[in-house]
Amino acid sequence: MSSRHVSYCGRETLWAVHVPVFALLFLLATFQHRREVRGEEQEPAAPHASNQAQREKRLDEMRRRAKGIKVLVLVDDQESAADAIPEPLMRFSDQPRAIRDATLWCWRHRGRPVALFKTHMVRGDENEWTWLDGLYSLSPELIEAGWADGHHFASRKPGLKLSALPEEPECADKPRGRLQQMKELARRFEITILPSEGNKQEMRLLPRALYRYSAPHDGLLDGALFGFTSNGTNPDAVLAIELVRSAESAGAWQYGIAQLTTGGLSARWEDREVWSATQKSITPTAFDEWIWFWAPGKAGEAK
Repeated sequence: MSSRHVSYCGRETLWAVHVPVFALLFLLATFQHRREVRGEEQEPAAPHASNQAQREKRLDEMRRRAKGIKVLVLVDDQESAADAIPEPLMRFSDQPRAIRDATLWCWRHRGRPVALFKTHMVRGDENEWTWLDGLYSLSPELIEAGWADGHHFASRKPGLKLSALPEEPECADKPRGRLQQMKELARRFEITILPSEGNKQEMRLLPRALYRYSAPHDGLLDGALFGFTSNGTNPDAVLAIELVRSAESAGAWQYGIAQLTTGGLSARWEDREVWSATQKSITPTAFDEWIWFWAPGKAGEAK
């Protein structure tokens, strides 16, 4: 009994000494294998750097596409060139619509935004990525737009119909206070989208204003654009809220809404419908206030 006990204890002691060593060696080997699989030994930052380079390349292409557009505003039957804002207002994606990357660009005329341009990198046939572009009027006047590749658009209606807000709070004195007021007013709007397929959906207000502007020489004291989305951060509707000087008041609030999707839209102010837009054809074409089309060329292979 004694010798078996000693032998057992000896084996137990030997196991107790070796188990931690074996476990440590196993963990080190596993960690090393995982590092090698991920490529951490060879190039730790390569995957991130590669993705960033691809994003920058896509942004350069989207910037090139936007720079190739000329927008004209028709004022009293005279054409007047709009100024392009050199950087995109936002960058977004929309997975349900197979949009991997996209940007939103803006043109302004006499301080007021008059056109928006969305260029999307969209998954097409045979697992390829292609470009889907759309230009949308925000102008109270008619506009024309021309592309370097020969596309042309002439609006048949103003892109934005401005109306007085149902309620007009007294405007704040300072710009920061007015921006907060405009955000609060935007939150009081509710917009519903009715897609060509599927049930209607309440849209979500994007947390930041897309663009802030003013044109004091035309009586526009302050204004901001707000986006509403149904998927990701893709703005399917844009709400403009503006503070204008009028003969009756030193400052009056007005709003306008633009459709940036083929889905039908309905906007409500405290449960009362104040604006709507009908569903549009899902085949890329030109409408009264905007145009969208498949752009020539491929955007690269899907990864």
